[in-house]
Amino acid sequence: MKKLVNNSGLCITALGLITSVGQDANTACASIQEGEKNPTNLENFYVDSPRGHEDWEDGFVTGHPVLKGYPDQTENRIFILLASALQDLFNATGEDKALLEGTPLYVALPEEYRTKTDQERLQAQLAENPDLLPFSCGEIVPFYQGHAAMILALAQAGEAIAAGQGERAIIAGADSLIGFADLSMFNKAERLKTVLNPDGFMPGEGGSAVLVETIKAAENRKADIGAVIDRISTDHEADNVLSGSDATGNGLVNVISALNRDAEAAMAPDTIITDMNGEFYRAKELGNIYSRTLGDMLGEQNMNYPAKSLGDTGAAYAGIALSIAVRALAEGNIAKDKEQGDALVLASSDSGLRGAVYIRPYEDQ
Repeated sequence: MKKLVNNSGLCITALGLITSVGQDANTACASIQEGEKNPTNLENFYVDSPRGHEDWEDGFVTGHPVLKGYPDQTENRIFILLASALQDLFNATGEDKALLEGTPLYVALPEEYRTKTDQERLQAQLAENPDLLPFSCGEIVPFYQGHAAMILALAQAGEAIAAGQGERAIIAGADSLIGFADLSMFNKAERLKTVLNPDGFMPGEGGSAVLVETIKAAENRKADIGAVIDRISTDHEADNVLSGSDATGNGLVNVISALNRDAEAAMAPDTIITDMNGEFYRAKELGNIYSRTLGDMLGEQNMNYPAKSLGDTGAAYAGIALSIAVRALAEGNIAKDKEQGDALVLASSDSGLRGAVYIRPYEDQ
């Protein structure tokens, strides 16, 4: 799982999102920027209320659902969220079907200890329901590593493109953490935020997609380049949340250090986006890496936590984070000068995958 891609030659040219605060990338990113949130009681799961029968509604878990309908059909919800994000991406390209036709699709999905989203069913779902997807993608490559899976997928796509296997790729992710099985498992592990456990996370769901291509290909077709992907790094954290160990931050320190290794210039991020979700483990991990690496970096280092608006979005997180960074660059919300304003996206999967992506504004040659 250890990967390092420096000076990838890739850029981001289109975004697709569906979240609890917006059904498209522009709306969702603007809402997150404004701190909007739409939490609601998830009535498919209940914990005891410490205040007795009169306050029994306190026992419901608060979450951030996107879709209506039965919350326990997790796999179907993931398919719909994925298709919705891809539809928004398609719209962002100006509905350029020829551009996306045959483009490989790298999909981040829940980790295998959770809901197993079968690759064959996913492929069949997209093939048998053409209305869900307005274009025929190429090979579908799944990554069952949760939060950091889209970063691993991005690194692998970058390697494939560098090897001459096409000019572009779609990196997508979809997840739903509001089904009964997931809620029950997280509650038993004392990870879910409830009236009895304030130091847990609020579950959410979402879908995200980014179109990446070589800078040369984007320039040739005069595409609107949202950001340049400067560096990508992944590694493994042995002391992960599933191991029962205390958070050390070693895995994230390794990926951050790798981004600076052999690079022309050290990172100086003006914004840092993380998947900190309210859990004690993640808070301690972030504190450890700040004291060991982030605190010594140049740049404004404004911290951004999408989970404050969306809850924990699992495998969709990294695409959401990249979208927030790209839109902030475009709108000048990272730095006063749009030619500045680099962003660092960090991700931690429950089973140990760690990932980091460093993006910067595109400089027209």
